Amino acid sequence: MGGNKKAQRTKGNTRPSSSGRSAELLSASGVSVSGFLGFTALSTDLPSYVPAVGQQLSDDVELTIDGDFRLAMKKMSKRDATTKLKALHEFMDLCQLKDEDTIKRMLPFWPRLYIKLAVDSDRRVREATHHAHECLVSRVRRNLAPHLKSIMGVWVITQCDPYAPAASAAQASFRCAFPEAKQAEAVLYCLSEICSYIQDILFKQTSQSISDPKITSVEDMESKFNRMVSSSLQGLKLVLELLTEEDRLKTVKHLSKVLSEPKFWKFPKSNDPQIRGSWYSLVSKLCQLFPDVMRPHIDKICSLTLCCVGEEDPVIAPFVWDSILSVLVTFEDCWSHVNVRKAVLPHLWTLLKEGGKGNADRTFCNLLPFLSKIPENVIGADYTFYELFFGNMRKGLASEKVANSPSECNSIIKAYFECLKYVITQQTKKEISSKSLVDLLVVKELLPVVETSLMDPQSKLATSDLYPRLGKLSDISSVLHYPDKIPVKRKKQGVKFLDLDDTSVSRGNILETSFTTRTLETERSWTLSDSLLVSNTHKLCKLVFEKLKDELVLSYLKLLAEMIGTVGSPTLFAALVSPETDTESAPCKFFLQTVKPWLQKFSAETSEESIPFILSIVDILFAVCFSLPSDSGKLLLDEVTEIQSPQVVECLLERTMKFHTENSVVRKWLQGDALGQAIQSIAEKLVYMSLQDSASSVDDTTNSIWRALQLCFTATDHYDPLIASSYMSEILMIFQKAVKDSTNQEKNVEKISRVIEFVCDLASNLFTSFKGCWKLKASEKLLLTLFLLCCRDTKQSGLSEPLKEKVSSTWQTGVRELVLQNGGFSSENGMLQEAVRHLKSLVTQEVNSMKSLNIIIDCTWQLLTSVYNALILADESDITPPLHHPVLAFYLENLLQSAEQWNQLEKAIQTGIILENWVKGHTVLLHSDGDRSVLLTTNQHPPQHIFVAVYTAELLLRLHQYSPLINPPDEACDDTTQSLQQFSHLQLNLPYVLLATIYSTIAGYAHKTVKESNEDLTRQELHYLLNKSSSALIKSLSTSAMEEMLDNIGQRAPDSMLWTVVLSHLCAQMENCDVNLRHWHTKYASTLDVFQGIGHRRVLQHMVPFLSTDCQKNLLTSVINLFLCLEDFSKEGEDSFSCLSLITTCCQQDEVVHDLSVKDELGALLNFLHGLKSTQSMLFVCCSDLLKQKKENVLFSCQVSHFFQVIVQQFPTLLTSINWDFLLCLLADWMQSCSHSGDTTTDIPLLALMRRSSLLLETVSSLVGSLKTHPQKELFPPDLSDEWQNVFMETLYNTVLQLFFNIAGKVHKKDVVTIAEEGVLESLGSCLEGIPVTYLLNITLPPIPTTAEKFQYRSPELPSSVTSVLQHLCPLLTSGVLSIQLGAHQLLTKLVPELPKMFLNQEKMQDEEEIIKPPPAALSAVLDDTSQVVEILLSDFRVGDCCIVQPYTDSYTYCMAYFLIWMEVMDFFSATPSENRSEYASYLKNSNHLSSLLSYLFRLMPSNPTLPHTGEKQVSPSKNQVPTLFSEPVDLSVTSTPSSHQLQHLACQVYLNSLKKLPALVRQWWTEQDKRTTDIVNRFTSKYVSSLIYTEEIQAVHRGDQRFKNLKVKARPAAREVMATYTIDEVTIELVIQLSANHPLGGVTVDGGRRVGVSNTQWRNWLLQLTTFLTHQVSECVCKLYHFKRRLHRNYFLYQTVNKKH
Repeated sequence: MGGNKKAQRTKGNTRPSSSGRSAELLSASGVSVSGFLGFTALSTDLPSYVPAVGQQLSDDVELTIDGDFRLAMKKMSKRDATTKLKALHEFMDLCQLKDEDTIKRMLPFWPRLYIKLAVDSDRRVREATHHAHECLVSRVRRNLAPHLKSIMGVWVITQCDPYAPAASAAQASFRCAFPEAKQAEAVLYCLSEICSYIQDILFKQTSQSISDPKITSVEDMESKFNRMVSSSLQGLKLVLELLTEEDRLKTVKHLSKVLSEPKFWKFPKSNDPQIRGSWYSLVSKLCQLFPDVMRPHIDKICSLTLCCVGEEDPVIAPFVWDSILSVLVTFEDCWSHVNVRKAVLPHLWTLLKEGGKGNADRTFCNLLPFLSKIPENVIGADYTFYELFFGNMRKGLASEKVANSPSECNSIIKAYFECLKYVITQQTKKEISSKSLVDLLVVKELLPVVETSLMDPQSKLATSDLYPRLGKLSDISSVLHYPDKIPVKRKKQGVKFLDLDDTSVSRGNILETSFTTRTLETERSWTLSDSLLVSNTHKLCKLVFEKLKDELVLSYLKLLAEMIGTVGSPTLFAALVSPETDTESAPCKFFLQTVKPWLQKFSAETSEESIPFILSIVDILFAVCFSLPSDSGKLLLDEVTEIQSPQVVECLLERTMKFHTENSVVRKWLQGDALGQAIQSIAEKLVYMSLQDSASSVDDTTNSIWRALQLCFTATDHYDPLIASSYMSEILMIFQKAVKDSTNQEKNVEKISRVIEFVCDLASNLFTSFKGCWKLKASEKLLLTLFLLCCRDTKQSGLSEPLKEKVSSTWQTGVRELVLQNGGFSSENGMLQEAVRHLKSLVTQEVNSMKSLNIIIDCTWQLLTSVYNALILADESDITPPLHHPVLAFYLENLLQSAEQWNQLEKAIQTGIILENWVKGHTVLLHSDGDRSVLLTTNQHPPQHIFVAVYTAELLLRLHQYSPLINPPDEACDDTTQSLQQFSHLQLNLPYVLLATIYSTIAGYAHKTVKESNEDLTRQELHYLLNKSSSALIKSLSTSAMEEMLDNIGQRAPDSMLWTVVLSHLCAQMENCDVNLRHWHTKYASTLDVFQGIGHRRVLQHMVPFLSTDCQKNLLTSVINLFLCLEDFSKEGEDSFSCLSLITTCCQQDEVVHDLSVKDELGALLNFLHGLKSTQSMLFVCCSDLLKQKKENVLFSCQVSHFFQVIVQQFPTLLTSINWDFLLCLLADWMQSCSHSGDTTTDIPLLALMRRSSLLLETVSSLVGSLKTHPQKELFPPDLSDEWQNVFMETLYNTVLQLFFNIAGKVHKKDVVTIAEEGVLESLGSCLEGIPVTYLLNITLPPIPTTAEKFQYRSPELPSSVTSVLQHLCPLLTSGVLSIQLGAHQLLTKLVPELPKMFLNQEKMQDEEEIIKPPPAALSAVLDDTSQVVEILLSDFRVGDCCIVQPYTDSYTYCMAYFLIWMEVMDFFSATPSENRSEYASYLKNSNHLSSLLSYLFRLMPSNPTLPHTGEKQVSPSKNQVPTLFSEPVDLSVTSTPSSHQLQHLACQVYLNSLKKLPALVRQWWTEQDKRTTDIVNRFTSKYVSSLIYTEEIQAVHRGDQRFKNLKVKARPAAREVMATYTIDEVTIELVIQLSANHPLGGVTVDGGRRVGVSNTQWRNWLLQLTTFLTHQVSECVCKLYHFKRRLHRNYFLYQTVNKKH
């Protein structure tokens, strides 16, 4: 009654109708038919996808086909095109995802659908059908064969679909199924079925039978029918094209049936243009392939083709003309089957008269072959036919439509001249030449067209192709009158003329023009004056010349040049000068009176517009010169050269390029002084103009000079230069000097680039075309200059990258040609040796950055490979590898450093004191002068030795891995495979490369942090290249070569600390290569003696890991005895230090740890150290200012600390009660000394002691904390744990905490962080991971500086000490140093869960309104700041995108800080009592912080969070669950390495925590998003997170069952259900809570089970309350059940009380 009457009617259904859902509800059965599938073929009760061969039950079909396929195929049978498209896309996805067996079971049901959908009325459906078919074919392959005949007909004709994308898709699927070689075989296999299918469509089907008249409009039915008929005709043609010539004979019977059908001959009269075009295309192909089959139908064919010569439809006309030409070629008697004069020619005259009726582009190209096939009896013996033919064509050319269309006009002109030339040529071949007919054609047909173009001001023929066509036709006169004396001519394919008014001429158009010339013999036995054509041409020349006297118009000038170049002679020049002029002197007079003045006029103009005029005048000039004797012609050219015009010289050179080798006049002129001096002059002028600062821009004159010089060099023959050699050498020197000067001073970059670019073009052509150029010294100098230009940095050379690549390609070409011409060894002052000397000088003296080093490496590599490749090209039998080739060995010897040079470079490396394993596990290097506050890891440029080592290593490695361009024969491969170690250069250079590698490690070149400079980036790249190259070179060594190199380095090791580390590094590298050198280690160790000095002990210390167990034990015993024998440690500081270092290293070996024999000696050593403290206390720097202590004493204390750490780790039971007291007291003294020693970020010994002490503290704390579970706990002092906790622990941790805040605060403010500082911070942060939270709450810190006011807000609920800690820790979360950032996070993780307890002690606010409380102010401040930065970072990404944030960037730092602060906020939230969480939840929701977080998470989390398999055992919540970034905890230890993966892992953990701790808020956010976001979040959460959460919650229910009184809880993990039974008194309530598949995004379903003692109304109320409570309560499932139990209990007693009152 009052409902919505406009609502969609459903008639009892719960949802509106949907074709997709209807398909899901259908059930079907059956099989497919072959042949045409129209509408009537589908009128059956079976679904359309079921084969119709036999009747099967629906259940059988259901069991046969996969359910997903069945659903998709049901949807395909729907009427709606959108439903079909979706179904086809689903089908494609299924074909890619399902296994082959499933697809094979579906395959029999596909043909019936394909036959229907491939010809669907909707073109999108047709295209998608073929794409789906291609997906299917790619999976089933040969299994398609049984069904091929049923679908091949449709498959073939749809390849000719008028909708191009659908046709392309069908062709692609056909190619996918059948390779090109197999297509003919497949078509032949199904030939009968294809032809039957096509005949059925052409002759049996109608528009009503193909479509369903009930649901299809008449227009759509007609359109589909016409499309299928057209496609069938084209498909038949396609079948004939695919078949081979032999197989085509098998189609004759099928073609005969088609041709015998009367309906076939009605198709050319169809109203549909597609059908008509397809019919003519098929007939054309049939005439070509089956003339005998078509012969019986010749009458019909000729009448339907020849009579349609005047076809107007632009779509059909090309097909009609193809069929006409095919008929003319196939049937010579075709004209006898039509009335030519009544049925053909009238249509042809109309077509010509109307200019092709708008189709001249498509039809007039066929006129020449058509004319050639017209028989003579049709043409006749008189002029009438040609008069009509060419006359009508002239009328068409004059029509307004043609005049307004340049393309149509040019097409008609082209056809006009082709036909005219054909007629003239045919007449000359006759025995009785029809000279009068030719004259009539020229006079009455050709000349009127030319006169119209010249005289009619409205005619546009002058701008068309008329004049070029006329120039090509002008030579007909010689063929006509003197066919035996044809002059020698050189032609270019085309001449392009410009518009009369077009003065803006592009250079490209100018270069397309060409001068047609001839080499005239001195004896000419024929003349052209007798010809009517020649006389008329002379008249035309006079006419044009008279017009040029008034004004020089470019089009007329080009026409005159073309005609003079063709028929030029003294007679013509005499006629042009004056009738009385002598014939012999006429050319000279014409030159003086006309040509020279014209050249002088235009040479005075410097614009590009004068070039076309000068080119035409030069054409006339050469025609004049060729009419004179050679000497006279050269004088004329010299006279023109003296004009000193770059434009004139350019045009002269351009015109001579085609005939300078054939004409003596031109040859003499090119080698003469006049031209040479002119070119040298303009070259000097060019350089002056280009390199002067005063030059404002490059004008047109400069462009002409460039082109003139390029022509001069590009036209060079192989052995002789175009101009004289002396002048060429001078020009090269000019440009060599120009390039050299351009790099030595600051110039205009654009001008320098122009000079260099031209020089590259010039040099490249010179090197490749003129083989004699290397005889010129200037060539090698120019080549060297170009090479050195590439060796410079882009900023130094001023070159752009593309230009630099061009220069590089040029000099490489030059080097290749030089080596091919002169061989690999060059002279002392040759280009190659000079280049090598320059390279070595650059590497050792000038290289100071990675960019410049990479440039030098690349240039050296290109030089060597160019030489080597040229040598291989010169002698293909030479298969010597690069490193062993004598030529390359010679150049390498000069490129690389000698032993003396390496030693000089080595001195530049600081060789001070090496302290190993103290700062971040690496060796710290101090200056030898004892400056203890300078660290080589910062603010120091890498020494030159490092750059030279990288250069050497990269060069050797590339040469070793290089394969020549020409591969050697297979049989020679074994001979050429020689070991790299045999090469002497490697033995000499590799140790110094390793030395540089070790130095880069020691100096901290690999150190990375956000706070890094450009110098840091350079050092990091140097370190990477050295490690990569040295490792590869070491792997290439044989065992014998390794031992030889170890001997070499071992001799240097005792005298040098760096070489000691090199030896250790090399041994470790060889072990990584699985090379067993234990025998060498033992032999070498036997040569060393601990009693012989510090050097031997240092080497032994590094060799300990590689020695045998017996050697290690003997060495440990010897060195302990030596240490115990030392007397005055203050004087023997280095000895004591080295001995204790060696002892510590030995104790770290696993074999020594398990040996009981060393324990007594170690116990004696511990007692000795205790006694040493009493006698020489200054060695232990206890409770003193470390900055005032000797560095040797501080370092000794460091080593003692390291020794104690190893003892605690490896031999803890050796420590007696006295030893423990001694150790702990020393540790406390050292930490106090570090804390009170002033500036703690610059002094290296102090930082080293601080790091070692903190590591010792961490080790001791870990051991003491595990004493209760230690397997040997009875061997420890009984009061050790109590003494540690009551006496030492608080003091030590407070000191470490103060140190961490002190150093982190200072480093946080610095711009650059050293490796030492970060190493100390890592050790302090790692130590603080075990600090009890009590110490963190009670520590007193100095007030925070005023600059951080946003962190100074003091919450009234928190004690001042806690507020101070928060104010210090929270800003550190945004530090660019990861150890500070994660260290602060570890401390906050301990502190934040304690904060809610402090809030509970305060009085709660009493307010009826909802209370909104933010987290502590310090946390909120960091959250606000980082959120803004992350928002800007992700502004260009959408939800669902994956933004990869690179480590060591500010973006990475702030993203980490943002997620870390959210971890703290969620910890704070979860630690808050559940009844108070809503206050903070309201703040997170109203401030949009949570909404922003979730949005950012789905832009930073990976789309696939599955962890890759690493081979390591990973702990996963479920045995069958694949480990993901959600199931595995993220590594946030202070020693972790930053990476993009770490940030993604943290983002996943934050999202997991938000779902666990804030499920209701996340659910609210999810429901408020748009559909796209909702789908993405739902799909991702359901797939990767939900199962993990509800598994944990159900497990928590199991664990929490015992604490619920009166409430029994059971969990069903498989069903995601929790069943709770509440029992009190006689009341029993049973509830079933089911979690959704996308829990916690989805709602919770609560179903009531059995109940006793509760009314229905009360029961419904309680269910509603529980559902609401579980959905909106911000807590975990266990907490929700607990709170609901409390409410239920309270409501029950309230309910009972009310009932009693009633």
